[in-house]
Amino acid sequence: MKMSDNNWISVLATSALWCLAGCSQVLDALGDIDLSRPGASGHDPAPPSEPAPPDGCACAISDALRPLSCGGGEVPLLDNDVVHASVDGSVAVFNICTPDFDCQVLYWDGGDAARVVGSGLLIDVSESGRQILSSGVDGLTFLDLDYERSGILPIDALAGHDSVTANGDAVFGAQYIEGRTQLVRLNTASGAIEVLGTLDQAIARAYVSPDGSNVVGWGLDLDFLEDDTAFRWSEAAGFTFGLPGAPGDPAVWPESLSDDGSAIAGRAALSGTHFYWSETDGYVDLGAASWRSETFISGDGSVVLGSLDAGERDSSAFRWTAQTGVVELAPERSSLALGMSDDGAVVAAYSWEDAQLEGASPEDTFIWDAEQGTRTLDEILASRGVDVSGWEFGHPRTLSGDGSVLLGRALCGGTPTLYRVVLSD
Repeated sequence: MKMSDNNWISVLATSALWCLAGCSQVLDALGDIDLSRPGASGHDPAPPSEPAPPDGCACAISDALRPLSCGGGEVPLLDNDVVHASVDGSVAVFNICTPDFDCQVLYWDGGDAARVVGSGLLIDVSESGRQILSSGVDGLTFLDLDYERSGILPIDALAGHDSVTANGDAVFGAQYIEGRTQLVRLNTASGAIEVLGTLDQAIARAYVSPDGSNVVGWGLDLDFLEDDTAFRWSEAAGFTFGLPGAPGDPAVWPESLSDDGSAIAGRAALSGTHFYWSETDGYVDLGAASWRSETFISGDGSVVLGSLDAGERDSSAFRWTAQTGVVELAPERSSLALGMSDDGAVVAAYSWEDAQLEGASPEDTFIWDAEQGTRTLDEILASRGVDVSGWEFGHPRTLSGDGSVLLGRALCGGTPTLYRVVLSD
């Protein structure tokens, strides 16, 4: 079903509000708890259970393709925040949830199956996957597997990506004070909270650079997007509003930023377009945006990934550079951008059908790279001679930072699982 522009805006705003309501709440204060020592939450966390063979899985398993868990619920289809992979794909952290949304956090770093390490909706993880942020009935929880410590944080979660720094030394979040919203940074060693900036609106989405030195996002106006406010924060420049050179569209939504914060990609809601912005090139309109996909940018800021509004095809995943312009990855069919490697050299996308709104599987998963072009996951596995007996692949969920590993939802012998597939030798 083709969505109107008003429905497109409504879907995005509703999604942002849902996460604010479901993920962010006023939480218990840490008080004098010292997060730098084991058992800092007032009790030592229970040791994780030992890995066990995934009961109930009846499909072909190999080093190239394996299930990470079997049974006990499904990997929820909520944004891309509930499945995370380390840069090389050797670690996976993800949610398994029951139909009433009772969620467990699972951790896999080899072996036959993932193990449960926590509960609640997974928000973000560090680069290694050893520091984990989740939101549950008790509040926003930070779990450090290296030091076997956990704590309930006195801040609210941010909707978006990468609210935990790469090395796990800080968590970015929000505080609500007298009707205003503060963007804050919490030091996970000391528990100290630093206020970075203040908005009159709720923070709809926010995105943090790996080292935590830059943040972009936008504040949500509840009155028809008329006063949505893009914001930036950096160690060097502090907290500022707006993007210099952006058009008069009040709802300019930054959705990703380069590692050094100098380049930003996102969508302009009212004009319905993808954009690229940099300190050197200013604001660049990339074309009509599909409401279904966020905009992604590579670590060096040279590559943008998104999904175009493609008319009858509804959505078409594209890759953009200043040299190539916008290039559609599967121009003959509908497709939706999922993500890309840190350098933008490998891209993951998948086809979209209206039935997917009810949770149906995508028609195909695509991988693009400069050498091979666009190939389906089935083609990649067939070329590598990987046995796929008993597998039914569903939505892809995330691509590792180096582009070598893809994680996604699947059925293994009819049992829900998260698959892990190695894309190349």
